[in-house]
Amino acid sequence: MDTEDTLRRAIHHNGDGHDDDDVGSVRRVISLVTASSVRIERVRFAYEDRVPLAAVTLIAGQGGKGKTTLGLAWLAQITRGTLPGELYGTPTDVVIDSEEDHRGAVLNPRLIAAGADLERVHYVDVVHLAENDVLRLPTDLGALAAEMTRHHARVRGGIVARRH
Repeated sequence: MDTEDTLRRAIHHNGDGHDDDDVGSVRRVISLVTASSVRIERVRFAYEDRVPLAAVTLIAGQGGKGKTTLGLAWLAQITRGTLPGELYGTPTDVVIDSEEDHRGAVLNPRLIAAGADLERVHYVDVVHLAENDVLRLPTDLGALAAEMTRHHARVRGGIVARRH
């Protein structure tokens, strides 16, 4: 069965054994991919053997232990092209999504202290129906990728500590 058939069945079947013509009831479609159809790719690293490009990297730990400072130091080096890895020697734009730390009071001062090129640092703003909102992953990945392309940014530093 191909993807189109899978989608058609998902739209007409609501998962409880009954057909349902209401397209709005479709939440997700699950399909299987044969391993032999997956192309092997080399992992490229923004930070040599530590932080892969095009992947999510988490720095986990207790509050106040320097996670934000460490992440900003790496991003600052990327903006100058001095972080060992694939981008070494190429100053590169970065994107920061921070829900907790204030840009003017915390992030910019730490970036300046780390020697970042602030012209290469971009913060994520999300506006939904004229109200401020937060970045929602993976929902907003397409729009974020488009903005990153527009700004020639290749690295996204998500400094996200969301309070619930």
